[in-house]
Amino acid sequence: MIRRLLSVSQINYFVKSVLSTNGLLKNIEVEGEISNFKAYRSGHFYFSLKDEKSRLSCVMFARKTVQLTFFPQDGIHVVCRGAIDVYEKTGQYQLYVDSMMLKGSGEWFAALQNLKEHLERLGYFDERYKKKLPTHIKTVGVVTSGKGAAIHDIITTIKKRDSSINIVFYPAQVQGDGASKEIVEGIEKLNERADVDAIIIGRGGGSIEDLWAFNEKNVADAIFKSHKPIISAVGHETDNTISDLVADVRAATPTAAGELVSRDYESNRDQISLMREHLEQALHRTILQKQQAVDYLRRILESKNPRKIIRVKKLNLQHHAERLSWLMQKKTVSCRSQLHLLQQQLQLLDPHHVLENGYAIVYAPDHTVVESASKAHQLEQLSIRFKDGEVKVFLKSEKENGAKENI
Repeated sequence: MIRRLLSVSQINYFVKSVLSTNGLLKNIEVEGEISNFKAYRSGHFYFSLKDEKSRLSCVMFARKTVQLTFFPQDGIHVVCRGAIDVYEKTGQYQLYVDSMMLKGSGEWFAALQNLKEHLERLGYFDERYKKKLPTHIKTVGVVTSGKGAAIHDIITTIKKRDSSINIVFYPAQVQGDGASKEIVEGIEKLNERADVDAIIIGRGGGSIEDLWAFNEKNVADAIFKSHKPIISAVGHETDNTISDLVADVRAATPTAAGELVSRDYESNRDQISLMREHLEQALHRTILQKQQAVDYLRRILESKNPRKIIRVKKLNLQHHAERLSWLMQKKTVSCRSQLHLLQQQLQLLDPHHVLENGYAIVYAPDHTVVESASKAHQLEQLSIRFKDGEVKVFLKSEKENGAKENI
């Protein structure tokens, strides 16, 4: 017997070569219960599959884990497809998992609960990330099966309530293998359209297996990353699917989803009429207020108008001129009357006026009036004025009483 000395690396390499060349181990399915599950930040999963008698180490790399429709957890019974190989560095052989499926209804519920807890930790259900539906939706996208009753219910409800809404339909498989992938594609395609205001995803009711496409992680990721608000309308009553929890709005049925994105013009007709009436009244009040404001400003402008001010001043000046003329005329008449009266009084007081009545006026030689006989006796000559002329008188002698005698 020949003995050969081999290194650890050579042994591990040899075993790896033997296993890798075995066609049976390249594509096998292994059934078992998950244990010691660990998910790393890199996205890789490390775990074991076990049964009553044995345990098998497994690894699933990130490029494969993203395709899972559920989040693994210890105790879940699964079927893993992959290849047996050796990790040379440690000499450990393990199953390199390419895909994983749930085994049995109990595992479906366990996987669903596990995924819920995982997504909740990531904040997928947080209300602060929920997007509001637009007030007026013009175009709605719908992702569902083209063969089921859901699309008929949605279209009928929307068109009955508001025929102006456009519907963009993306047909997708909603049950079975590949369903979640088509739903994700529909969400992504409708997100690329600028005209789509909101997206409805859903289907009719069914068992947990029938609804599983709406419980898969890739669908949850697509809903959470959507820029458009998403309504989840999966027709079931017992529990929420993952899509219901992640979506921005949940509708109990496809019909309810159609009602959410449409306005019922029939029921709102009275309200619209009332709003129109209020609007007309408000508009009338506004116009009236503006007219009053304009009139007020016009009056102010007119009161400050220089032309009007000049016109008023001119009228006032004309009025004062007329009054002044009237006052002057009145004053002139009054003065004339007073002058006439004074003239009459003066005429009455005129010394020459008495001559008309037979009286005469005696003047001294210096033309002063001789008012008394005593003064006349002192003069040698006097002038006596009558109404028709003047007579000169010479005095020659005196009488005994001292008065001069007239010649």
